[in-house]
Amino acid sequence: MGFNPGGGGGGGILAADSDVTISSPASNQALTYNSGTSKWQNATLGDAAAKNVGTTSGTVAAGDDSRIVSAVQTLAPAAVQASNFSATVGTLYPVDTTGSTVTVTLPTTPADGSQIGIKAIAPNPLVNAVTINAGGSAVFNKAGGSTSLTLTLTNQAIVVQYKATGAIWYVIDDSLSLGALQTSLAATYAPLNSPALTGNPTAPTQTGGDNSTKISTTAFVAAAIASSFTQQLLFSSTTASVSASGTWKAPTAGSVSAQSMRVTGASLGSDLVVQIRKNGTAQVTLTITAGSTTEATSATGWSFAVNDLIDVNCTSCGSTTAATGVVVEVVYT
Repeated sequence: MGFNPGGGGGGGILAADSDVTISSPASNQALTYNSGTSKWQNATLGDAAAKNVGTTSGTVAAGDDSRIVSAVQTLAPAAVQASNFSATVGTLYPVDTTGSTVTVTLPTTPADGSQIGIKAIAPNPLVNAVTINAGGSAVFNKAGGSTSLTLTLTNQAIVVQYKATGAIWYVIDDSLSLGALQTSLAATYAPLNSPALTGNPTAPTQTGGDNSTKISTTAFVAAAIASSFTQQLLFSSTTASVSASGTWKAPTAGSVSAQSMRVTGASLGSDLVVQIRKNGTAQVTLTITAGSTTEATSATGWSFAVNDLIDVNCTSCGSTTAATGVVVEVVYT
């Protein structure tokens, strides 16, 4: 023998019958080279090697072959749906929810590998959602999974594929174009740079005493006013009198740390004597000597509760001339 099949027989030449080992020859066999024995031997070809290429039974699958069920499938677009409907496999459904929410019901027992597509196309933004219900006892994505999905954004689309074992619809594509996503987010959320918030936005209340660029809530401000800032309570009168001059009802509890009294015109004939009272009981007495305009002060501390009534009472205002421009100041936290 003197032909060259591409190997063996020293330099690839089948030189003699001794280069070949044939055992139990049968139909659809061919000679294959065994590098371990350096011999050619007969072997049965695989099933596909003995068949023609085609799309019918008994041929090797090729092209658009319905027998290939796990490959990428082409979904046929349907007419726009604007009301509840039952979906069929192999179809892409555009859905318009301008009028109302649309519910899509998937088939109960489709063939294994069946696919369906649904896309929310209008309005923009999407006012009503698209609800997708798994038919029968089927679920989405896993055993014991949910029985419904929702599309809430314009141009949002999903493709689901059925797995007969377990009756599960797997979401194999959940898409939204970047432009549509940006448009939706811009319409829904405020930008990071100079957001114009509306309604009643809330924020975490920071720890008291925080001095930073964090947002201050009304709760933080109220607590700071109540616990951190010194406040002044003023009682003033053009002319001192023997009766109470103004009453203040405490909105919160407080602790007084100092009080003072000043005048623009001195009393004559007798001293100017004023009581600071809580619920009618004197807490501190301030005195300015007759003929003097020197401010009177006191560091006597006392406290008051919510709704306590604080007032001042002039017990001596000047026997011949009453003091004028009287101001009593109470400092508290």
